[in-house]
Amino acid sequence: MSAVVCVSTAAIVWATFGQAETPVPPTGQDTITEVIVTARRREEKLQDVPVAVTALSGEQLAERGVAKLEDLRFQAPAFQVQPGPYGGAVPAFQVRGQRQQEALITQDPSVGAYVDEVYQARVYGLNQAMLDLDNVQVLKGPQGTLFGRNTSGGALLVMSKRPTDQFEGMASIGLGDYGSRETTAIVNVPVTDAFALRAAVKVDHHDGYTTNVDTGQQLGTETNTSYRLGGLLRAGAVESYTTLSGVHTTGTGVPLISQGFGPNASALAGMDPAAVARANAVQAARGFYETSGDLQPDDTRLDTFAATNITTVDVGDLTFKNVLGYRQISADIGVEFDGSDLKARNGLPFFNALNIAREHQVSEELQMQGKGFGDRLTYVVGGYYFREEGSDFQQTVIGAYGLSQVGGGYAVNSSTSLFAQGDLKLTDELTLTAGGRYSWDRRDFTGQTYYSGLSAGTAAIDFRGNPPPVACNDGGTLANTCKVPLPTYEKNVPTWTAGLNYKPAEETLLYATVSRGYRSGGYNLRGKLGANGSLGSFGPFAPEIVVNYEVGVKQDFTLGGVAMRANAAGYHQDYSNIQRTIYAQFPGETVPQAYVKNAASATIDGGELELSAKPARGLDLSAFLSYIDAAYSSFAYTVAAKPDGSGSRTIDASSYAFAGTPRFQYGATVRYELPLSDRLGTAAAQLSYYRQSRMAWSDSGENYAVTKPYGLTDLRLDWKEVAGHPLDLGFYVRNLFDVQYKAMGASGYQTTGFLSYIPGTPRTMGGTLTVHF
Repeated sequence: MSAVVCVSTAAIVWATFGQAETPVPPTGQDTITEVIVTARRREEKLQDVPVAVTALSGEQLAERGVAKLEDLRFQAPAFQVQPGPYGGAVPAFQVRGQRQQEALITQDPSVGAYVDEVYQARVYGLNQAMLDLDNVQVLKGPQGTLFGRNTSGGALLVMSKRPTDQFEGMASIGLGDYGSRETTAIVNVPVTDAFALRAAVKVDHHDGYTTNVDTGQQLGTETNTSYRLGGLLRAGAVESYTTLSGVHTTGTGVPLISQGFGPNASALAGMDPAAVARANAVQAARGFYETSGDLQPDDTRLDTFAATNITTVDVGDLTFKNVLGYRQISADIGVEFDGSDLKARNGLPFFNALNIAREHQVSEELQMQGKGFGDRLTYVVGGYYFREEGSDFQQTVIGAYGLSQVGGGYAVNSSTSLFAQGDLKLTDELTLTAGGRYSWDRRDFTGQTYYSGLSAGTAAIDFRGNPPPVACNDGGTLANTCKVPLPTYEKNVPTWTAGLNYKPAEETLLYATVSRGYRSGGYNLRGKLGANGSLGSFGPFAPEIVVNYEVGVKQDFTLGGVAMRANAAGYHQDYSNIQRTIYAQFPGETVPQAYVKNAASATIDGGELELSAKPARGLDLSAFLSYIDAAYSSFAYTVAAKPDGSGSRTIDASSYAFAGTPRFQYGATVRYELPLSDRLGTAAAQLSYYRQSRMAWSDSGENYAVTKPYGLTDLRLDWKEVAGHPLDLGFYVRNLFDVQYKAMGASGYQTTGFLSYIPGTPRTMGGTLTVHF
C-alpha cells in the first residue's frame, strides 16, 4: 500500500499533464500567480523548490478571506488549524497526521511555527498574527535539517511585509453580524534613502456564537489588538530588518458545549445519577449553540510581545545571515471542560479549569550561504541556539472527587544545533540535495502539583493567581511548597535529508527525497513521583522520530491554450516513539490525569494534489485534495484496574484513530474579475468550497468524540478602486449555508464520563471599506 500511495500520486499527475502542450504558458494576466518562498532558507520561486509547499501571497490571503491562521485549513491540503483545549487563542496545527494536543511548556509541537524566520515555541496568540503579511507558507514533511527540531510534521512560515521606498498606506473598517467590527491601519514611511519604517495595527471584535443560558454570556467573544512596527535599513552590503510586534486579547471563555454525560459520570461516588440524567435531558433540548456553565469569571486574557532582527551581509560571493528573536507570553484562559453547570453532591462544579502561562524565549541563528564549483553547488551552513523559561499551571476543580488541584511547574528549555545543506547540480537538469543537523536538547523542570483545598459550594479557581497548597500530590513536601526538582533531561538527536530533483524543462520539476525529523522529548507537566522515589508519571517521554519517503512533481503547462499548474506529492512515513496525550486513571492515581505516553510505532501514507488554471481572462480556478492513511503498528498503555487506583490492566490502542486527522480534505475556489471600464475600477466575485471527512478529537479512542464529515461554502465580492478612487469595498458570507459542525472537542468519556464540543463558526456576513493613500 505505502509504495503505491507514495508513487502513484505524482505519477498520475506526470502521466496526465507531463505530456500536455509544452509551450511556456502565456505571459501577463493569463499566467498563474507566482509566489516567492523561503522553504530552503533562501528566496526561490515556488515551482523551483523540491519540497511540498502550499504558499499564499498577501494579496491571495486577502482575496480568499484568510483573516486568521485557522482559515488556512480551507486553503491547504493535509493541513489543519483547530481550536485546542484552550480555544482559538491557542490553536493546534496538524500536518500529515502529526499534531500537538496541548500547548504545554514541557511538550513541544510537531509542526513548527515561524514568524519572520523566528521559531515560536508556544502558539499562544498566533491565530491573531495575520496582519500586513507578505506571504504564508505551509511546508509538509520533516524540515529537521534547515528548520530544526519540532518540525517532524512540517512547518508554518509567516512572513510580514517589509518597508518599501514609497510613502503609502491604508485604513480599513469592517462591520458584520455577531457584533463584528474591525479597524486596520498601515503606513509605510521612507525616512531616508537607506532607512524605511512600516507600522500596522489592527483592532477587531466579535461576539461569541455560543450562549451560556445561565448567565446570558456569549462564550467565545474576543477583542484583539495586534500591532507590528518594522524598520528596514539598507547600507551597502548590509540589510537589516527589525520588527516589534504583539497581541492583546480579552474575551469570554472557551465555548465548550456538553454533548452528554456517559454512564461513568453517574457511577462516580460523588455524583447523583438523577442529576446527571436531568443535565443530559436539559442539554438535549437546547440548540446547537446553547450551553450552561458555572465557571465565573469565564475569561480569556492573553498578551504577547516579540522582537526580531534579520541581518544579512554580503561579503564577496558569501552571504552571512543572522536571525535574532525574543518573545514573551502571559495567558490566563478559563475552561469549562464538561460544558455544563452540572454539580456534584457537594455542590462543586463537575470539571472547571484555569490555565495560567508565563513564558519567554530567546533564539539566535547564524547562517553562511554561498556557491561553489562554478556555481554548481549552492549551500548553507549554520548554528542555532534557543532558550525558553517560564511557568505553566492549571487550576482544576473536579467536584465528583472533591478535588481542587493546581498542577504544573517551572521549566528552562534549551537547544543548540549545527546544520549544513547543499544542492549540487550533477548535470544541467539533475540536482543532488543532501544535508544534516545535530541538535543538543536540554530541559530543567521543577514540578509543583498539589491540592489547594475547597470550601463547600466554592470552586478554587482564582484568576489572581494560584491558591496555596494544603497537601502535595506530586511526591513533594509542604515545607517546599510541593516543588519537585527533576533531573536534567538531555538528548542529542541527528536529523538529515537527501534527495534528487530533475528539471527537464523550465516548467517541470520532479523530485524524490528521504528525510528524518524529530519532536523533542521531555517531562509530564502534571506528573507524580513513584512510591519508591522513581520519577513515576513525570516520565520522561522520549523524542518521537519520523522518516519520510516522498516523491513529487511540479508542472506548469498549457492545455487547449489554458495556463495550468499541477503540483502533487506522495509519501510514506515511518513514525516511532509517538507522543500521545492520554487522559485516563493510571495505576496509583486516585483521579484521572492527562499524561504523555510514547506509542510504539505507526505508518502514515498519503498524497496531495493542487491544481490551478486560468481558462479565460479574469477567471481563476484552483482546487486541492489530500489523503492521509495513518495507522498504528502497535500502541498500548497501562491504566488502573480499580477506582481506587489499585491493580492494572493494559489498553490495546492500536486500532485508535489519529486525533485531528481527517482522511480526506478537498476544496475549490472560483474567482472571476468582472469586466468593467478602467474608470469604474475592478470588481470580482469568488466562491469557495471546502470539505473534510470524519475526524477524531482524542488520542484515547472515544467513538463519540468525533467531528462528522462536513462541507462549507464561502462567498466574497470585491470592488477595488471604486469609480477610479483609491477606495475598495468588500462583502463576504462565510459558511453560506449555515452548516452546523463541531470544530473540535474535549473528552473524558471513558473516565469521568464527560464529552463536550466546540461548535464551528455559523454563517457570518459583513463588509469592509478600505482607503489607500
